[in-house]
Amino acid sequence: MKALRITLAGLVMSLTSFYAQADNEDRDGLLLGIALGSSSINTSVDLVSDPNDTASSSDSRGTAVSLRFGGGLGNKSAMYLLTQTAATENELGHSLTGLGASYYFNKNGASLYLMGGFGYGLVSYAESEKPEGTGTAAMAGIGLELGMGLSVELNHMRVRTEPENDSINPSGIYNIASTQFLVGFTWF
Repeated sequence: MKALRITLAGLVMSLTSFYAQADNEDRDGLLLGIALGSSSINTSVDLVSDPNDTASSSDSRGTAVSLRFGGGLGNKSAMYLLTQTAATENELGHSLTGLGASYYFNKNGASLYLMGGFGYGLVSYAESEKPEGTGTAAMAGIGLELGMGLSVELNHMRVRTEPENDSINPSGIYNIASTQFLVGFTWF
């Protein structure tokens, strides 16, 4: 846990050094984004034999990281490759890797925006010797760009594994949902 905190503190300090360089208020050209934050994770396992029966359910808190690489499609929208992960230390984590998009309500400067993503979902344990499951993932959220590339976001992500691709629990389907609060920078 201490190593994770030190890593997150280092990333935040690195990001603040780039803050002065993020002066492009127009959302055009190449996009690079990174965000860090916290997440509230709910995990449930539904049995394949009876989809209405939940074998287990748990709630936990963890960290969240989002990386984006793409481009602005004009001053009000962007499309990007997205990797978003939420995990707790030594417990189950989940991630989305796929396509994402954002719609900004203002053409430039500070703006409220909507965001979403869809793609490949992965469920894994932090301990490397444990197996993982794969499936689909989706994310939707709202954000506020404060200017100079700094933003805050609130989003909800879901990952659902398929039983034939799940070596963690082949008799069940993992449904993992997390609500995430992130602070980040986006450079255009």
